[in-house]
Amino acid sequence: MPEDASDPNDETKDSTVERGGFFKGGPGLGQLVFKLIELIFCIVSVALISEGAEETFFKIKMQFHHVILAYGTFVGYIIINSILILGRILSEPIGLRASLLYSIVGAGLFFVTSIFLFVDKANIDNYIFYPRDYVRNMWTASACFSLINALVFVGDTIFTFMKREDFDY
Repeated sequence: MPEDASDPNDETKDSTVERGGFFKGGPGLGQLVFKLIELIFCIVSVALISEGAEETFFKIKMQFHHVILAYGTFVGYIIINSILILGRILSEPIGLRASLLYSIVGAGLFFVTSIFLFVDKANIDNYIFYPRDYVRNMWTASACFSLINALVFVGDTIFTFMKREDFDY
């Protein structure tokens, strides 16, 4: 038997290098990195918007459905990405369609949320009530992180589609 031939019973092989790289049964480390970035941006966005929404909502007539969409998107994707990350760590594969659906819907929700936050920030500046500068800056930063997260979700969608052969259907 030649030395370079592999023995199928050899237990010294690293099983995590199979299909998908870092974790077995999916696109591996790339998708994990995308999900971690998305999770971090979700947490930062909800932290930045909380005080601004609380302070401005009761003092001016703000669009309530904008705040609901923002909190729903941020908190919803904190939960979804946490579950997907834990599933990846536990080597629980996710299907291609589900992964693409989460990423496409996430991109759309974060894009719409960022638009609503920018519109509300402009509306806050037009009222007689002027919130403190740091509140407006936090609101703007949350809108920017939301927009960046939408772009990260688009990148995740493209990456997932490019690595579609690594998914378990």
